[in-house]
Amino acid sequence: MKSCELALKANSDVFEEENSRSAYYKKHQIEVKILAKLNSPGSAIIAKDLDANFSLELGVQGYLQSGIDVHGSHPLFYWSRCRGQGLLVQSESAAIVLYYSLDLAKVVLMRPMGDAASIGALLTTLRNVLNEVLGGETVLLRYCSPILAGELRKSGWKSLPAPLFESAYADDETWPEVILESRPDEFPQGPRGRPVREAIFRHKGQYEYRAESEPLHCGELDFVLNGSFRSSFCDGYETDFNHAVVSFLKQGNCSNLTFHYLLRSSKLWGFGVTGNNTSIAHCYYSGVVKQARLTTYFFWQIYLNERKKGAQALNLGGSENHSLHQYKSKTFGDHALGITCILELGSASNK
Repeated sequence: MKSCELALKANSDVFEEENSRSAYYKKHQIEVKILAKLNSPGSAIIAKDLDANFSLELGVQGYLQSGIDVHGSHPLFYWSRCRGQGLLVQSESAAIVLYYSLDLAKVVLMRPMGDAASIGALLTTLRNVLNEVLGGETVLLRYCSPILAGELRKSGWKSLPAPLFESAYADDETWPEVILESRPDEFPQGPRGRPVREAIFRHKGQYEYRAESEPLHCGELDFVLNGSFRSSFCDGYETDFNHAVVSFLKQGNCSNLTFHYLLRSSKLWGFGVTGNNTSIAHCYYSGVVKQARLTTYFFWQIYLNERKKGAQALNLGGSENHSLHQYKSKTFGDHALGITCILELGSASNK
């Protein structure tokens, strides 16, 4: 590479680093200002920095959203989606997580909990505070059920498509959640069970599957960051997600989580984390070493374990792209689809 090209690259790297520092500084300043406003004297809202061990101390039970188990009913979901940095905001009977998204350059409110009326009241209070802090900039509300979205549209929220922008990610909202509801048979029958049967015949007996209530500390953190196949083609956004998962595992609340392992000769070949605060188990992380159909085999072992523990279904989450959605929906034939909505609201004066 020529010296002038090296100089341009060096300048570009410095520029990107300065931009990154500036963006993180802006994020911090905005969240600090919002936190101060929400915790002003006389406020009926409690707001605090998001913590990996957070729990809902007030009247919100089960992490449900108007009675619906939208994907994400565990602190690990919120922690990973906002990359471990945000605010937990609660009223007496509703709660939501708020964070400033660096890739969207917007404040995002995420997966509200509580009944529709309480959520609506909390969002009205938040809108007034955000209008004062942000000076009229729009905010986004993500992971809303269609029923709640319909209620909120009556008060000025507008639906947005996913992905939000070509240059920004919508995480797993682009394609619907796939909720596995098949009969929990060791060998699923019929044409719809064929993909799973083929994975079982290929891998059964080669691995030890274990499900534990606490981590085994057998290399999970390195596996998430470097060992799984999915870590080999991560971009910066996915890498941030993996680091958030790791930080949660280091300090997080492991209650109502199950840690899933595929082991061979004491080596980790698969690792997954599910949570169940309701009657449906949710998969929040899964990764395997690159082997044909090993993901399918691993998912099925996880599903069988969760059903044995009493879960009615296993929510595999939504998908960022069509190929991932197609894999989930075609591999696991008996499933339901969970739809979530992205909403947008401008300032109170521009509603």
